[in-house]
Amino acid sequence: MDDLALIMTAAFLLGAAVGSFLNVVIYRLPRGMSVASPRRSFCPSCSRPIPWQRNIPLLSWVVLNGRCADCGAPIPLRYFLVEAATAVLFAALAFVRLGGASQPAPADFLLLGAEFLFAALLVAITVIDFRHAIIPDPLTVPWMPLLVLAAGVSPDLLRGRALDAALSGPGAVLPAALLAGIALGAAPALVVDFLARRRERVPPGEEPASALPRADDGFSAARELAELALPLFLPAAAAALVLPVLCRTFDIAAHPAWSAALASAAGVGAGLTLVFLVRLAFSVLFGREAMGLGDAKLLGLAGAIFGAEGAVLIFLLGSVLGALPAFTGLLRRLPLATCALLLASLLPVLCMDWALERLGPGAALALLLPIPLLALLLFLRHIRRSRVRLAAMPFGPFLALACLVLLVWWQPIHAYVRGVLGG
Repeated sequence: MDDLALIMTAAFLLGAAVGSFLNVVIYRLPRGMSVASPRRSFCPSCSRPIPWQRNIPLLSWVVLNGRCADCGAPIPLRYFLVEAATAVLFAALAFVRLGGASQPAPADFLLLGAEFLFAALLVAITVIDFRHAIIPDPLTVPWMPLLVLAAGVSPDLLRGRALDAALSGPGAVLPAALLAGIALGAAPALVVDFLARRRERVPPGEEPASALPRADDGFSAARELAELALPLFLPAAAAALVLPVLCRTFDIAAHPAWSAALASAAGVGAGLTLVFLVRLAFSVLFGREAMGLGDAKLLGLAGAIFGAEGAVLIFLLGSVLGALPAFTGLLRRLPLATCALLLASLLPVLCMDWALERLGPGAALALLLPIPLLALLLFLRHIRRSRVRLAAMPFGPFLALACLVLLVWWQPIHAYVRGVLGG
């Protein structure tokens, strides 16, 4: 067995063990329980501790035929799937990080460890948000500064390097410093919110309907702005004004580690800002809370690794993935003309390369962009007139899935997007 195969096997086994721990996190964290106490896992039905020989990742569920050995209660398939998914993810990340290296360096394993941590957080977030429609703060807020620090120590951790690379240009530090300033200014409010909600409990039950906003929940933009203006907007605005001055004064572009950390922090700021603005716009449009702040924290966490450009790409990809499950049922309830326009919205994606090559960027955008915009306007018009009733669904799992896709296939996807945009 060669070195890479051995490393991937070790990563698979480690992922299975981490997945077993994630099952503990997924069960306990939404219920306000400590993940460290009791130390041993227990059966939710009979509460008896599970000995280690019955808690071997992947194997135990198969050997026990998906049932508790003491009371015979069924063990959900979810437990096995979480362990298997984490194991496969870890092996895939090991291949992507180390597959092209003839002799992996210690720094490569440190970067791989950070990616393992990020992937594990995403797995836990996906399952918890699907089941309970919340993203617990302990899975996002504490890890943002750690990943920014890790990007400063090992700049290769940062996937989206557009802003980082742009720092070498004259005056190009401004956009990164502005976004990083937003993240820095939002930090006190995030810490206060984390301390207040770290043991938040969700309503009992497996379905997220109790935690998702109801159609009759009123939303006031004025109240939203008033509640967030002092703790969030003002500090973020102040930091966004001050940080660019400090970055230019100390010539941060001349220090690769600091510029990478700044680009990572800019990704956090971009993720927080993007989701908050979309949440505010669609909440005003629909008259109800359209997106939770947990999604903003998740995209901020993703921005720490993928940078500002990656945060935008993750949001767009997550939106596409989130639209797919509801698309088929939605078409049956929309007028034929709107359905045709929605389907025609795929044309810009399918024909962009052809149009760019033959027509040029300006003409291609002028020809293809009005189609999805018109479809969106008609779609929103039908919603405003209550012709279509939308079911609420958590958005976090689709953001997390987009993160996982890009974590494994960042290079080909990023290269394709840059090619389409002419970058």
